[in-house]
Amino acid sequence: MQQATDTKATSPADLPVYRFRSLAGANVVHGVTTRTESLPLHGNMSYMVGEAPDLVAQNRQAWAGAIGYEADRLVLGRQVHETSVVVVDESNAGNGADSVESSIRRVDGLITSTPDLPIGVMAADCVPILIVDPERSAVGAIHAGWRGTVDGIATAAVQAMQNAFGSDPADLQVCLGPSICRSCYQVGDEVVDRWESGRFARVASPVDVTSSGYYFDLRAANLGQLREVGVRNSSIEVSDLCTKCANGSMFSRRGLGPKTGLFTSVIMLPEPGLRST
Repeated sequence: MQQATDTKATSPADLPVYRFRSLAGANVVHGVTTRTESLPLHGNMSYMVGEAPDLVAQNRQAWAGAIGYEADRLVLGRQVHETSVVVVDESNAGNGADSVESSIRRVDGLITSTPDLPIGVMAADCVPILIVDPERSAVGAIHAGWRGTVDGIATAAVQAMQNAFGSDPADLQVCLGPSICRSCYQVGDEVVDRWESGRFARVASPVDVTSSGYYFDLRAANLGQLREVGVRNSSIEVSDLCTKCANGSMFSRRGLGPKTGLFTSVIMLPEPGLRST
């Protein structure tokens, strides 16, 4: 088992956090961790990968410092590739912060209106989706793999924010983070059949049929759902960074193998009276 070490320690300010341009002026704290030589395990954020939880804890502290939240308050779900979206509040602070066991079970989406409560989702090819409602002061973090995508987790997330906070979809700012691109994501018949027979097939055309097989565009499928449910196209930012094509700067199960680490997309409302930076 690899032991904790400070040999790769670096200043949080030097870590390569991915941020969305469209959220630069929003009153939120946000960031996506990446894969870097500056941290142990290349900055892996998942306790479910490898045998060095002490190093993962070290990474979580470092990334929290770089993004701007308290590591021991981070809320994470036990993602299962479904469409459950739950409201979290102060009582959930720290669920998933220090272990898999403490995370919220069977949930792929978290939403909150509680300030100073960081929420996040893990990924390594799936689409992380961050949502901001500036009118109702609420945010969301959603994990959209192919199963969640074909079953409509993007739609479920917007509807959950409507139900919980009275959000108007037209007010939402939505960001789709780094994920595997259309050209890299070859899939089997199961994915195509479930998409084409599902209720969201009408909102997008994410399937490419080539001589080498089927390819699926996770981004387009989620983008179509968001547009259909009422989010303005001008309020959606889609990252063009492919996790597999990123030359090792992002974790990718398709690119680096099933035992690779995971990155985390985090969003948080600042404390009242404070502006994010």
